[in-house]
Amino acid sequence: MFFIISKLLDFAVNPLFYVLGLSLLALFHKKQIVKKRATIGAITLVLFFGNNYLGMLFFRQWEVAPVAITNLGTYDVAIVLGGFTDVAKEPFDRVHTNASVDRLLQVVQLYRLGKVKKIMISGGNGNLFKKDGETIEALAAFRLLQDFKVDSADIILESNSRNTHENAINSKRVLDSLGIGTDKVLLSTSAFHMRRARGCFKKVGMNPMCYPADIKTHQEMPFQFLNFIMPDVSSVERWRMLLHEMVGYMMYKVQGYC
Repeated sequence: MFFIISKLLDFAVNPLFYVLGLSLLALFHKKQIVKKRATIGAITLVLFFGNNYLGMLFFRQWEVAPVAITNLGTYDVAIVLGGFTDVAKEPFDRVHTNASVDRLLQVVQLYRLGKVKKIMISGGNGNLFKKDGETIEALAAFRLLQDFKVDSADIILESNSRNTHENAINSKRVLDSLGIGTDKVLLSTSAFHMRRARGCFKKVGMNPMCYPADIKTHQEMPFQFLNFIMPDVSSVERWRMLLHEMVGYMMYKVQGYC
């Protein structure tokens, strides 16, 4: 049930859902005062959530800051959390990646530099409704790593997880079964997702080195007048991601997952 609720969360945290609701209210309600207030509300939401500068500012506060490669030691394994491929996208004869693929690519870079000895992919299929031909994310990532010439002996797959809570539990279980200690582990996921991931892994008794990837904001963002007054659809999507992650983090706290 918790898994299904978490999937329905996208509707509740999507700003456009409320813009649409207010717009319909303004269009069909009989009372003029309600129509006026709904119109003002819809315009206000568009201006606020479409504000690229404010969106970047809030998002940056939530993202975990990146770590310089020179500050890293050497790690037995890097755990890469799924969410960077689209296993439901056709055709199924190739791997489709999304904007979060830096989670994987930057760990491959660390592998090439000798910073990590093995790469573990943690991710199954988290889609609520599955189509024939879909695979699981760990297997899709395995194909990518082979294309990147990563030694198959250095790839570990955990293919049962559907969310971050299960990522942590199942990753520790796999490492324990392989006799790999958890004191020299690096964790890679998107910077905006790292708070929840870090909490989940600590909850199962691990304290990995966090390596935030997929940085979506600039550390120094200059103020630009057009970014402040011109609504930007990318800002709305950024807010959706941020609200989804913040609400998800709070739900995980309540459930005791992190």
